[in-house]
Amino acid sequence: MSLTPGIPLTTFRRIPPRSAGEVHLRRANLVRDFARFLAVGWENRLPAGVDVLSDLPFRGKLGASLRQRLEKMRDELPARFKPVVVDVLRSLPEIEALPWVLTHGDVVSDNIMVEPPPPSSSSESYRNRSTGNWPGSLRGLIDWAESEYLPFGICLYGVEELLGQTIRTWNSRTPSKEEEGKSRFAYYPSAGDLRRLFWHEMEVAVPPLAMDKELRGFVEQARLLGILLWHGFAFDDGAIDRVVEEGRDEAEVQRLDMFLFGTDERGMTERVVRGEEGQGGEMGVGEGGKGKGKGKGKGKGHDVSVNEKGKGKEREVSKGQKFLRRMSSMISL
Repeated sequence: MSLTPGIPLTTFRRIPPRSAGEVHLRRANLVRDFARFLAVGWENRLPAGVDVLSDLPFRGKLGASLRQRLEKMRDELPARFKPVVVDVLRSLPEIEALPWVLTHGDVVSDNIMVEPPPPSSSSESYRNRSTGNWPGSLRGLIDWAESEYLPFGICLYGVEELLGQTIRTWNSRTPSKEEEGKSRFAYYPSAGDLRRLFWHEMEVAVPPLAMDKELRGFVEQARLLGILLWHGFAFDDGAIDRVVEEGRDEAEVQRLDMFLFGTDERGMTERVVRGEEGQGGEMGVGEGGKGKGKGKGKGKGHDVSVNEKGKGKEREVSKGQKFLRRMSSMISL
């Protein structure tokens, strides 16, 4: 048995970059590589003749209970998530008709192995001379214990973890020390560019996604299903049957808010659900929202952009985004 090369992404993120530009290049490398990694699953999808829903060798615990889990989340998640769950539930037959691929069960930074930076004494600016790989490029994923075959698109739940990371926030006005230093997920300022880069790479690696708008729409719905499945249920000593609760599972609820609505500010999420904020954007429910992929930004349901329309107001586009576009073009295809 051989070990997966590289270091965990969690460790890599703690290593100071040599420049701000290198930060953008590292993130672009990883996003591109992850898209190519998911494309391998598409290339090795189960044959069309396999009836996954009735063929036991290919049907895992999660894949056999998609409808039941969605119905449970519809009934038990906080009310603001219900429109998203109902929309995905409505698309479930089309999602289950997508090709089924082997899907990793825990795409988190501890399980993502990346190329470490070259030694500090190296004169190389970007590439690691000893391996020829870019620092931060994907070397593999570990811990496949919970993997199983699921409809293609559900695997995209892991993309969000590459567009931001967990940060610790401090508030001197908190009433108790237990509440100080809370951790929360936050998107990078360049998350919009990174998401576009991801989809560009996916469309190159999986051409049907670029040519078939209906397919792209159902893959987007499957992505939402993946986010709901991975963050809508609590992990209780190995059991994944309890729907997350506010006040008890704050980290997962906060991720649901961020991944589905693009914000964790309660008033903002409620306006997004009602369709009062934004006509599009890339940080919310998806490209096309309820429009099932019929054009970016046309869904009026849940879309919102974090990096450009946070709090309902336009924010200054990150200066690093222009640099990202320039540096990402340097990455070998």
